[in-house]
Amino acid sequence: MPYDYSKYEFKSDNHKYQGITAAYLERERLKIDDSINDIYGLLRKQKIHIFRRKLEDSDISGVYIKHPIAGHCVLINYSDDLYRQNFSMAHKYCHVLFDSGKEQSITYFNREMDYVEIRANNFASNFLLPDKGIESINTDISYEELIKIILDICNHYNVSSKVVIYRLKGKRFSEKLIERLLKDERLIISKSDKIDPELVGASKNLHERLKKIIESGISLEFIELVRNAYQQNEISYGKMLECLQMNIEDAKQLIDLWDVYMEV
Repeated sequence: MPYDYSKYEFKSDNHKYQGITAAYLERERLKIDDSINDIYGLLRKQKIHIFRRKLEDSDISGVYIKHPIAGHCVLINYSDDLYRQNFSMAHKYCHVLFDSGKEQSITYFNREMDYVEIRANNFASNFLLPDKGIESINTDISYEELIKIILDICNHYNVSSKVVIYRLKGKRFSEKLIERLLKDERLIISKSDKIDPELVGASKNLHERLKKIIESGISLEFIELVRNAYQQNEISYGKMLECLQMNIEDAKQLIDLWDVYMEV
C-alpha cells in the first residue's frame, strides 16, 4: 500500500525538497536499484488502479482521484509520448503519496504550476532518474559527447531528454547550455525507439491490436483478472462482456487474442 507522506515529518516545508526526499525514500522502500522499466506494473502492486486512455484534450496528461470504494485511481493520457506517460504516472504517484485527502488532481501539459505541482514534478524526475544516473556527467566533456550521454540516459531510464536536462541544472551547467540542449532536435527521441512496458514480449503483430485495447481505457491487467474470473466460473459470460464493455463478437476476438498474447 502507498505510504502517506502528508504525515511525514520533513526537515523543511519546501515543496521541492519534499518531492525530492520522498522520491528517494520511495525508491528505497520499493527496492528500486536502477531504472524503472515498467512503472505501471510496479505501482499496480501498490494497489493503485491505473488506466491509460486516449483523451480528446491533449493538454491533459493525467488525472488522479481517490474513490471512496475503489481507492486510488489514475488515468494517463495514452495520446502522449511514452516517456511523457512514464513521467505523468510518477507525477500522479506523488499525488497519491501526498494529496489523497484532497480533491481530484488533473495535470495539464505546459500550465503554470503551484507548489503542489512543483513537488510532484520534482518527485517524478528524481523517482525515475536518480542522482546516480547523472553523476558521471561533468562540465568538462564536449557538447557532442554530452548529447550522446543524454540520449543513453534517456533510453536507460525511460525518460525524455527534458527530464535529463532539467536534472542537470543543479550540476553547474550554464543557463545558456541548458537552453541550447532544450532546443537541440537531436535530443528528440524517435517513437520507434521507445517500447511500451505493457507490450514487452508481445509480437509486432500483437502490438497494434493490444495498443487499441489499451487506448480504449482497458488495462491488460484488468483483462487478465476478468478472464480468470470467467474461466474459474466466478462470473458469467454476460458479466464478463459487461466488465469489458464489449459485444459478444469483440469479446471473443479479444479473448482469442489474449490467449495468444499469454503464450508469447
